[in-house]
Amino acid sequence: MCDVGAMASRYSVIQYVPNLIADERINIGVIAFNNNVVRIHFVKNSQRVRHFGMEEIDFLKDFAHRMENGAKEGLIFAPDKPDEVPK
Repeated sequence: MCDVGAMASRYSVIQYVPNLIADERINIGVIAFNNNVVRIHFVKNSQRVRHFGMEEIDFLKDFAHRMENGAKEGLIFAPDKPDEVPK
């Protein structure tokens, strides 16, 4: 479980790249973590992201939901297991 008072010491920015050839990207979230805690935050304005990619983004919303649920269990990536959190 996450320790609410702990401060995360590492982070990664989560970006959406709708077209690999154009290589344009938009930041959609951030994940911060250390050995004891995982915190994640995604943008709330999904319209901006949808307009940027000019496509439906339900798959991104599903991804965000899975990541948020995993973070509640202290996992960095949804397929991780609690004993595999990076040190």
